[in-house]
Amino acid sequence: MASVDEHTLVASGNEFLVYSRADVVSCITLDESIDEILVLGDYVSLLSKMENALTVVHWRQDKQVLEDMNVVSKIKFDKEFQACCHIHPDTYFNKVLVGGRDGRIQLWNVKTRTLIYEFQKYERTICSLVQTTALDVAAVGYMDGTIQLIHLKKNVLVGEYKQHGSVNAISFRESDVNMHMISVSTNGHITVWDLNEMKQVYLKDTGLDSIGFCSYIRGTNLILVASKLNAIQVWSFNDTRKDLTILKERKGLSSSASFVKFVDNNLVYTGNEKGELELVHISRDSHNRIFSKGKEKNLSLSTFSIPSTLHNEWGCLAGSSLKDNSISIWSQHNKIVSKVYFDKQKETISALETSLCSNFCAYGTSKGSLVLFNLQSSIVRCRIQ
Repeated sequence: MASVDEHTLVASGNEFLVYSRADVVSCITLDESIDEILVLGDYVSLLSKMENALTVVHWRQDKQVLEDMNVVSKIKFDKEFQACCHIHPDTYFNKVLVGGRDGRIQLWNVKTRTLIYEFQKYERTICSLVQTTALDVAAVGYMDGTIQLIHLKKNVLVGEYKQHGSVNAISFRESDVNMHMISVSTNGHITVWDLNEMKQVYLKDTGLDSIGFCSYIRGTNLILVASKLNAIQVWSFNDTRKDLTILKERKGLSSSASFVKFVDNNLVYTGNEKGELELVHISRDSHNRIFSKGKEKNLSLSTFSIPSTLHNEWGCLAGSSLKDNSISIWSQHNKIVSKVYFDKQKETISALETSLCSNFCAYGTSKGSLVLFNLQSSIVRCRIQ
């Protein structure tokens, strides 16, 4: 995904789409799936890792989006060179820098489709490639945690850093005091580096399982971080104290939803087999809420029921699991799991429904049993075989 002026450029599968707000302005379908988008003015470079190819598409003319976008050039890389990322170095007209899985970096002219130069190879797998704040200098992140700053014109190593975990993303910020570089890894850490002193100044655990993107917001000390498990965080870096403070966080389900339940026209309950339960407000993202799983680390949800009347005094949101044959009860008020009821008959729960008064919950089993229990006390009131 990328943004240019009022337009949003999106790659979905093998389709490249241009949006103006929520409307699709133009679309083109390629033969291969698209993994990366790189904007080159009126053109866009689309990288396909599966096809090992780079496609250049003409998407606008005189700041007007073309209704019929067309492919102007296509580069097919050699089988020995597996492209994984690419950037457009500043002031390098019609040229892109492509990183390969085997550690090689190549400079290509996308207009003439010619290989201009291949840089010194390092026996490491490349994970990320970023333009620094300095001209002719690019940052390369490797799977073994190494970060290299390479001068493109001289083909020399300017600096080298080392972190724990593969370097998924890199970003730079130049202030009046210092030049900072941040890097993120698969273990959920943000590392801040002082480029003047060439050392690590801060390491922060974000609590996310894996971070796939990070970027300084231009002109500020704010850092935007995105996790591969559907989470976004905004951090503030204090130059004086040299520490990070989280300002905002938005999370969604980390895997595909197993159910979706509408409460009214604006509120939706959704959950997955990992036991994650979320309340989503359609028009106001700030009203979204994540329900706690408590100490139940192996909690999972396959069915879910919401009563017509929601009470704040006790838990009335019920969800069942096929894995451990349990029923979890959430409170609408404090968003935590109040009780977990386990079926002693070891029958698989196949259906679940809460009563209109929010006092009882009934579930059906695979053997044809119907059980009614109290949501407040979890005491079984009725069992029909």
